[in-house]
Order: sequence, then C-alpha cells, then structure tokens
Amino acid sequence: MNILNHAQWLPFSPGNDDHFFVDTFPSNYPSLPESLCAGWEIRTSPNYRYSGQTRVGPVGTIQYTVRGEGCLRYNNRTYKVLPGQAFLLESPGDYLYNLPDEAPLWEFIFLTFNGEDLLQHFRQFITTHGPVITLDPEHPIVTLLLQIGQRIATKQFKTAEDSAIWLYQMMMELLKVASAEASYPTLIQCVLQHLAQHFTRDINGEELADIAGISLAQFYRVFKTHTGYTPGQYITMQRMRQALYYLRYTHLSIEEIGRRCGFSSGWHLGKICRKVLGHSPSHFRQAATLPPESCWRI
Repeated sequence: MNILNHAQWLPFSPGNDDHFFVDTFPSNYPSLPESLCAGWEIRTSPNYRYSGQTRVGPVGTIQYTVRGEGCLRYNNRTYKVLPGQAFLLESPGDYLYNLPDEAPLWEFIFLTFNGEDLLQHFRQFITTHGPVITLDPEHPIVTLLLQIGQRIATKQFKTAEDSAIWLYQMMMELLKVASAEASYPTLIQCVLQHLAQHFTRDINGEELADIAGISLAQFYRVFKTHTGYTPGQYITMQRMRQALYYLRYTHLSIEEIGRRCGFSSGWHLGKICRKVLGHSPSHFRQAATLPPESCWRI
C-alpha cells in the first residue's frame, strides 16, 4: 500500500499554497500542547520562503518532503531537503527555508506544535542529530504525521491530553532514530551527515577522510568497522534508497531518476539496480514490497 496515497487520509490531503488545519486546546498545564497546525501543501512560487526570526514561539515544526525539493539554511549551513527527507526546527530560530530557483515545486507534509516537555525532547534531538533526517515513507514517523494531520483536520482531538499521547509517540520514534545513530563515533556521524546531503555528486575518500580528520587508510578502516560498508558501497546504498523512493512515489522517467540520484544515466541506474536488487528499475514501479536491505547485493 502506498502510504502517501492521499485518498486514505481525507480530508487531510494536498493543496496549493496555504492549505492547513489548526486545532487548539486551552490547558492549565504548559507542558501540554495547546496548539497544533498540520498541512499538506504544494508550493510552486519562487517567492515561497519562511524565516525563523519572524515566527512566534516557542513551537516545533517537522516538515517532510513528498515531491520536489526545498532548501534550508540553518545556523550558516545550507541543506537540500529531498523527497524522503524531513527537517526539524524550533521557532523562533536562526533559519530560513524556501523553494529553490531550480525546483518547479515542493510538496510537503508539516506539523507544528507547542508544549514545554515535547519541545525539550525535540530540541535535544536537533542538537545531537542536526535539522535534517531521512525517513522512508513507511517509517512510523511519516505515518504518525499523516495520522495526526488527519485527526487535526477532522477535530478528533478533544483535549490537550489526547493530542499529547500522539505527539509523545512521535518523540519516541525520534529518540529511536537518535539511539540508532548514537552508536557511531562523532567522526563517523559527521561523515554520514555529509553523505546524506551530498551522495548525488562525486565524492572521493580523501574528501571524507578530511571531514573525519584522520588519514585515508585509517578512515577506510574505521568507516567499514562501524557501518559494515566501504564508503563507495554506502554511497550506492544511499543512491539506491533515493532511486527506489522516486520509482515508487513519482512518475519521473528512469533517465531523470538516474541523474537525480547520482548515476550517470538511466542505463547506469538499471545496471546497478539489477546488480543490487536483481531486477530492473521498472520492476519496482509496481512491486508490492521491496527486498530488505540485508538482502541487497552491494
């Protein structure tokens, strides 16, 4: 089942520009959320941009890209926010996000919330992990975004306590993501964060070793020890994950998908896809399930 098929989430569904739903819950407990806002928007205007300096808070925002791409500038760094990636931000804050000039659209699902306890966990995640994460559409966090959005749109939350139960579930899923990556030493975490943003371009070992701050020979040894892959194999994994997302959730041509994911052509994507997954890219347009990554032949 395509989790991003909007028909199953009505009335929470994609809309152009300011398409969102709001719910409020007066409460005597500042630790509980008093206001929620969720939307599924398609932005096409080059003038679309939001600055964290102009937003009233404190509030947290999770925004997940479905199609197209966005650009996030956060603490003097620039991030692409591609399909299958989400940013996490606290407002007010030192950030700005917008539709890049080269992107025709940015379709995303977002959730904004408040509540002191929730924001404390949220803030800790951003501090330790960074503002951008990669999530498969079937990930529990994406499902929760859709479920919460639908419940806001249909006014199913009756009290702040009702909404808090769902939001704490999301915080627990974020903590699971953080815990899974906390096992990596800091130098490998820095490299993985770099690869998450730049896997579509040519990257050599010297560049990654410089980021890690160790020699090339030591870097290859440490990277393989902690990830189970060589840097080249890991980059191929990242490219294939992104290609499978495009194949299953967009109508882009295989040639376009190949170029967007860092392959030299659609033919090159097909060659790697057959080697790694045993089938052509076209097979995964209709496949009901994907082979687990533990079975990929990298």
